[in-house]
Amino acid sequence: MSSPIINFLKRFPYGNVLAVLTSISLIAAFFCWFNIYHTQKYEPPQPVSHPVLVLSETPEAPFEEKTKKHKIAIVIDDMGGSFKQTKLAIDILPPEITFSFLPLGASANKQALEAKTKGHDILLHIPMEPLLNVSPGKGALLTSLSDAEIKNRLINMMRKFTANYKGVNNHMGSKFTTDERGMNIVLDILKEKNLYFLDSRTNKESIAFDMAKEKGLPTAKRDVFLDNEEGSEEVQRQLERLEDIALANGYAIAIGHPHTATIQTLAEWIPLAEAMGFEIVPMSALTEEM
Repeated sequence: MSSPIINFLKRFPYGNVLAVLTSISLIAAFFCWFNIYHTQKYEPPQPVSHPVLVLSETPEAPFEEKTKKHKIAIVIDDMGGSFKQTKLAIDILPPEITFSFLPLGASANKQALEAKTKGHDILLHIPMEPLLNVSPGKGALLTSLSDAEIKNRLINMMRKFTANYKGVNNHMGSKFTTDERGMNIVLDILKEKNLYFLDSRTNKESIAFDMAKEKGLPTAKRDVFLDNEEGSEEVQRQLERLEDIALANGYAIAIGHPHTATIQTLAEWIPLAEAMGFEIVPMSALTEEM
C-alpha cells in the first residue's frame, strides 16, 4: 500500500523522483532512530541528595530543683533594756529574727528564756567601751582594764546570763573593738566556750571580725543599721539597702533595736521580702556558713 505522502508527490512533475527520495529519507530516519534507541544505555534518575539534620546527643544541663536564695539575718540589740519594748518584739517578730540581750539580771534572763522558747536565736550583748564619752553600762569592758579584769568581767557577765545563747556581739564598743589586746582576750574566751562573735561594727576601724577569722572563730559583721534614726521611713530605706547588699553578696546582716517603729516595719516587710525570694534566717545560720 502506498503512503498518502508518496501518492501526493506523484501528482507533480518529477513526482516519481521526489517520491523515491522521500521514501529513502524516511527509511534512513527510521534506522537512525532505531540504532540510537537500542544502543543508548538507560540510566535511571539519580536520587537528589539532601543534607541530614543530626540532633545533638549532649544531655541537657541538670535542672536544679532548689535555687539558692539570698539570705538575710536581722538582729535586734538592746533586748532586756526595756521590759515593754522587749515583750513587744518577742510577741510580734517571727522566730527567724535573732535577739541580743543585755546582761541585766533576772528580768532579762526571763524574757530571753521566753524568746528562746518561741524559737528565736539568742545572743549576749556585751557592753564595751565607746569612743564617745557615753557610759556603756555597769561592768563594761574597757581598754584601761588589766588582762585579768577584762577576763573576769566577761566571764562574770556570761555566768549571770543564764539563757542558752549561741554567740556574742558588742554593745557600743567603738573603742574596745579597735584594741588588739582587749579583743584577743575576749575572742579566746569565746572560742573556749564554742560561741560565735558578731561584730556590730560601731566603728569602721574595728579589728574584731578579722581577728576572729584568724583565730578560726565563727564570725560575721553587720552590714546595715536599721534605725540609727528612729522612724518607719528610715527603717524602710535601710531595709532597701539591705536587700541590695543581699542581692550583691548572697547574704546581708542588719542590726536594729526594739523601737516600736522598727518592730512594726519589720513585721510588715518580712513577708514581702520572702515573697521576693529572700530567706530570713537566724544569725547562727550565716556564721555556720562562713
